[in-house]
Amino acid sequence: MASWNDESDSITVSASGGIDAPNVTKAVSIVDDDSPPGRIQITPTAPPSIAEGGSGIFDIRLSSTPKSDVRLSLSKTNPDVSLDPASLTFTVSNFSATQKLTVFAAQDSDADDDTDTITFKASGGIDAPDVTRLVSIVDDEIPTGAIEISPAGTLSIDEGEFKALFVKLDTAPKSNVNIQISNDNDDITLIPLFLNFSPLDYDTAQSVTVTAGADPDSSNDFSTITFQAAGGIIAPNATKAVTVIDDDSPTPTPVGSIVLSPSGGLTIDEGGTGHQFDVTLSKAPLGNVTVSISRTNPDLSLDRRALDFTPSNHSQPQAITIRAGEDADSKDDSDTITLEASGGIIAPPATMAVAIIDDDPPPAASAPTSSYGGGIVVSPAGPADIPEGGRLSLLVRLDTEPDENVTIDLSKSNPDLSLSTNSLTFTPSNWRAQAKIDITAADDARAAKKNDTLVFSILGRTLHRFALTIQDNDAGLRYRPQSLEIPEGGVGTLFVRLSQEPKTPQAIIVALTSRNGLVRLYPTSLTFSLLNWNEEAPVNIFAGLDSDTEDEYESIVMQATGGSVHLATMTIEIKDNKAEAIPDWEIKSKALAIPPTSAQDTASLRIGCKQDRPCRVFLDCSTQAGRVLRGYLPEIRPWATSTLVPGHIQRLVGAKSSWDGRLGCSLLSEDDISAQVWTRSGDRVLVNNSEVIRSARDGGLYRADIESIPSPDAFDLSNIRIRCDSQTEEACTMILFVCYDDEGRRYRAELDDIPRWATRHLQTQELASLLGHRWPNLGLSCEVSSKGRFTAQILTRTGGGGALVNNSATGG
Repeated sequence: MASWNDESDSITVSASGGIDAPNVTKAVSIVDDDSPPGRIQITPTAPPSIAEGGSGIFDIRLSSTPKSDVRLSLSKTNPDVSLDPASLTFTVSNFSATQKLTVFAAQDSDADDDTDTITFKASGGIDAPDVTRLVSIVDDEIPTGAIEISPAGTLSIDEGEFKALFVKLDTAPKSNVNIQISNDNDDITLIPLFLNFSPLDYDTAQSVTVTAGADPDSSNDFSTITFQAAGGIIAPNATKAVTVIDDDSPTPTPVGSIVLSPSGGLTIDEGGTGHQFDVTLSKAPLGNVTVSISRTNPDLSLDRRALDFTPSNHSQPQAITIRAGEDADSKDDSDTITLEASGGIIAPPATMAVAIIDDDPPPAASAPTSSYGGGIVVSPAGPADIPEGGRLSLLVRLDTEPDENVTIDLSKSNPDLSLSTNSLTFTPSNWRAQAKIDITAADDARAAKKNDTLVFSILGRTLHRFALTIQDNDAGLRYRPQSLEIPEGGVGTLFVRLSQEPKTPQAIIVALTSRNGLVRLYPTSLTFSLLNWNEEAPVNIFAGLDSDTEDEYESIVMQATGGSVHLATMTIEIKDNKAEAIPDWEIKSKALAIPPTSAQDTASLRIGCKQDRPCRVFLDCSTQAGRVLRGYLPEIRPWATSTLVPGHIQRLVGAKSSWDGRLGCSLLSEDDISAQVWTRSGDRVLVNNSEVIRSARDGGLYRADIESIPSPDAFDLSNIRIRCDSQTEEACTMILFVCYDDEGRRYRAELDDIPRWATRHLQTQELASLLGHRWPNLGLSCEVSSKGRFTAQILTRTGGGGALVNNSATGG
């Protein structure tokens, strides 16, 4: 049996024989070379868990008395773990006393839990087996991951139906994760609204049922479902686009009429200040309506070429001012103004007959003339001013002795002026005597200066024209600047004063309001008196922030109370500060004439990805009026096709509401894509509307050929759409139509400049007026040129149901 204890003995030596000697005893000590057995005792015995960045403690002692000092060496394998102390020493006297070992877990950059094994090895005065302890390190970082949703792409649901989405996490979370689900359309129902995942089932898909409720309209709906994670994972919000295909028949476009007031025609004076007539629609339209206005007589001018109506303002009169320019003849003239509606109403063209009364006397041969060949002397010679409420006296005589009595007629056009007499008669005996005329200007409550001309005439000719200006005595509002551009979230300043001293001591209070509520004003009212009427008062204008990328327009209304002061308005443009940057990508395709959501036509823009990797596309669009709308499309899967309806495009480009007119888009991409525009118009006829005529460089200009333009007298209604696609910041200028009929006769017309990105909508009726020629059938072809690059399309609404057909293909 093995022994590890020291031993002792005594050896006795005794003598016998020829000597008498005492015994000798010798003590012997035996030093044992074995160490006693024992154990290294460690608590706790279970593997401890240490938080990352924290520490844990082991209590250590020996189970039995060592023979000599014992050294415990400590080792570990994980570099993120450190030990304090690095070793322990036990003696014979303290072997049973507990010594502590501290284990530190350092921070790391990952989110994974970790482990280590610590080995305890004894050497010296005890024979003890090695002991190991496992240490668990609990990481304190939350892992980063993503919410995965299938199926991919836009979810299309028929109205009244439902479909399922499947949701899971791509990374094991640190702890349980709660996903909240929401959407932005009340007609869409989601069940459930919350999902829960644990570290054990994070990659097991859970379903969400998406139900599309029925609504009373006939428009497709759109929604974005948002998935937001909270808990043991850091994940960005995930979204899923939803398109609800409506099952209702579209609301028919109302049939109405363009109402003109007065209805019986107008009579205007040549060279006069102008006359107005009002335009309304007889019925509320289905969507926005554009009423184009044209005339044929070049001597007649219109202050507007088009009017825009909406379902909410269709009955509010909009005024058109017409003026007749001076010509060299003495004949009365006439014209017919034609108004044509397009958009959300079906209405026949309306016409306003205009009679122009010439102000020139007829030629001598065609009318009786006076025998008097001289002139007149007017004192003062003019021009002259008359204060409002005041009087001006003129002295008049002949400058040559007449052969017979001479009657001079006096005429004027301003009703605020009155004459003491309407005619003067001179005889051969009193022709040198000065006749007096008193001109009186009425006092009104309008703050506006007025002009007139007093005409002295005899039979057959005009002797003299005397220019008059009525100087107003009412105080008007003066403000600067006349318009203002303010960045979104910025501030601008408006300065307001009265134009002249008020007539009474009564204080004049000017109330300032924002017409659309897009800006805040401080102060909101100004007070003027006899003391400060000519001092400019500042008004600070604060432009609010919004979430879209559109520029916006606002009007400041200045309304005065007290005294006689006109209302004034000022326009403000709010420049958005989140404009989408245009990527440096090539224009791969064009998509033009996309109708707004409010139009009777519907359209689909189909974009195909023609390669083995996903395609990215940027839409660079502009409205008919030139408003720029831009945005990225979601990635299109390889060889897949993405279909966008106008409402979807509206959201992608950040438009708050439907655009005006039709939209034209350039499709920019680094990838291989294709694009088509499909339009469903009258009687639900589906037509490929992708064809477009592109201008080509021809010397210093751009030119495009438009063939076989339908007659303006045809049953079908056609219009030409010219979109300025200039590569510079400038507008398309020097726009010229050179046209030929089927007999080879040449006609020419010029168009006004088209701003960059804007579209000029030219109906064949207007083109005929500009050319001074009406053609039958398809008997006109035109060469169109411009200093800026442009595109052109011919769209014809044909058939009894009003189907819209693209006639832009040339075949050449």
